[in-house]
Amino acid sequence: MMERLEPVPAGGLGTTKPIEDPPVVEEHNGANGANGKRLLVGTMDQMLVFNDPATQCQRSMKINGYLYSDDTPEEVNARADLARTVLERQFLMQDLQRMADQRESYIQGMTQHRDYLKELSKRKAARAAGDGKVKNLTASELKVLNEGEEKLLQTEKGLQELDKKIAATKAKCGITE
Repeated sequence: MMERLEPVPAGGLGTTKPIEDPPVVEEHNGANGANGKRLLVGTMDQMLVFNDPATQCQRSMKINGYLYSDDTPEEVNARADLARTVLERQFLMQDLQRMADQRESYIQGMTQHRDYLKELSKRKAARAAGDGKVKNLTASELKVLNEGEEKLLQTEKGLQELDKKIAATKAKCGITE
């Protein structure tokens, strides 16, 4: 058992106090601990913070690991790698949910835009047919009507890219659907 000095009080000398041995966690055949027992000598932590831009919330996930008296660097690295792999998968799963929500928003936006374009087309056709009860299209409505199909094509391309990202993320997570 080792001894350590307590902090020195103002104007005095420190007194010695025994340091307790680290806790023994399990029987072990190695010679690292007293009487062949494996000793817990430290801990390691890995943490991942999830930021959700839509809600401006943060969530975190933390994995703790132990360091033992007989650990080799390879064993410590293997445990650290495992913890990181688990955290990365959880991050990807969270990101997958975000992308699924974004995909749903794309589809809703495209549906609303198509409906609006149909309404504008009907109004333009009715006005061209001489229906005086129908309002003329404003300049901004004419611009939306003229650029509408191009905007839909851009949104569809964005949706296709998002679907590729979703598929790649699912593959990384081992999800087969």
